[in-house]
Amino acid sequence: MSQILFEKEGPIAWIILNDPDRLNALSEEMGNEIQKLVPKINKDKSIRVVILTGAGRAFSAGGNFDILIARTQKNPPSIKKKC
Repeated sequence: MSQILFEKEGPIAWIILNDPDRLNALSEEMGNEIQKLVPKINKDKSIRVVILTGAGRAFSAGGNFDILIARTQKNPPSIKKKC
């Protein structure tokens, strides 16, 4: 399942965050998919409006903490002691 949906009708385009089970919390995959869409949208001169929305009951709960925690566990931050 794609975490980002793209739809276009006439001059209107929709970017839809598509992870409703997690209230569309932003993930790295979502960010990458949006980055790939932006040049496509910029090249399409017929698009006049882009609507960013979320599937399900929430637009977005913010960042996906599961990913942040997993990254932190793989690469824990180094803590330097001050003497």
